[in-house]
Amino acid sequence: MKQNLLIYLIFFSILLPFGGHHALAESSGIHNGKNVLEIVPKENSGFTLLNIDVYPNPAEDYIYVKLDNNSGKDVKLDVMSFIGNKMNSSSEKINSGLYKLNIRNMPSGHYYVLLSVGTEKHIKKFIKK
Repeated sequence: MKQNLLIYLIFFSILLPFGGHHALAESSGIHNGKNVLEIVPKENSGFTLLNIDVYPNPAEDYIYVKLDNNSGKDVKLDVMSFIGNKMNSSSEKINSGLYKLNIRNMPSGHYYVLLSVGTEKHIKKFIKK
C-alpha cells in the first residue's frame, strides 16, 4: 500500500506542474477487501490514450520511444529522475512516431520519459543499466 501511495505521489508531482491533472478523474472503492483509488481519464476531456512503447528496457545508451496515433501533433520528450528532476538528455526524431533518446551519460537507475503531445502529458517508466 505504501508503494502504491508513493507511486501515486510521484506521478502527480511530475504531472501537476504541467497541467496533466485536468484530464484525470479519481474514483475510489473497495476491491478484494482493500480501499482502492483509481485514476482514469475524464470523459470528454480531450485526453487521448496513445499507444506508447519505450524500448529497450532496461537500456544502456539509447532508448526508443514509439508513438502510435499521435496524429501529427508536436511531441516533446523529457527524461525525469525517479524523484522528478529533469535529466540532461538529447532526442532526435527518427521518423513519424519514432524518437531516439541518448541516455549514455546518465547514471544507472529508474527514470521516466515525460511525453508532451500537443497539450497532453504522458509518462512511461524505464531503467538505465
